[in-house]
Amino acid sequence: MTAVDLPAPVIVTRHQCPFCRRHTRADIKAVESHMTRCWKNPALRNCKTCEHHLPAIQGTESCNPGEWCACGDYAEACDISADPEGATFPISHCPQWQPAA
Repeated sequence: MTAVDLPAPVIVTRHQCPFCRRHTRADIKAVESHMTRCWKNPALRNCKTCEHHLPAIQGTESCNPGEWCACGDYAEACDISADPEGATFPISHCPQWQPAA
């Protein structure tokens, strides 16, 4: 019997979300489940894929959407205030959603 002095190659199959490209799993069902709630999925018509989305930026003070937060971030907001009454940000299936340019 001879000793093997080379590493054995292992081929691994991973599945990746086509929208965010960050979510990868070996289990395809886990990725399919993630895709139904991925913030970058345009079919969900959510704030993160809308042209009206104002992304969070760093700053100081209050914590209302579109204003500076005490935690040091600028809260995400919608530049046309399309969010329905009582909805938490970000929202999905917005009636005023338009694809980001």
